[in-house]
Amino acid sequence: MVFGGFCLAMNVWNSYYNVRVAMRKQDKHYLHPLFHLLPFVLTVILQVAWLSHPRYNNSWIIGSAAFVPFLCAWGLQFAHQVGRMILAHVTKGDLPMWDWVWIWSVLGALDANLPLFGM
Repeated sequence: MVFGGFCLAMNVWNSYYNVRVAMRKQDKHYLHPLFHLLPFVLTVILQVAWLSHPRYNNSWIIGSAAFVPFLCAWGLQFAHQVGRMILAHVTKGDLPMWDWVWIWSVLGALDANLPLFGM
């Protein structure tokens, strides 16, 4: 998992570097494409918030039988978002900034952290 995360981070950084080079050649601002990475950051925040119940260093999900399905769901959501971005590139459409599947992640993260809010 750590190796996969490291390779993914390097791939994202290299892709962003390629975008910066292409934007410089066109004399365009190169920070705008960085904002299109926000959906990925949002999903990571949601999943980590869900995973960190009751404390970030003592997660109940990691020690349970739900850990593998949790990782599968996270991976499938990520793959779905990447697929939508690739499709938007190929069709020259707008890049997706929202996905309805995140509602389930928001509900899961809220449900897992309700005790922190006194509920």
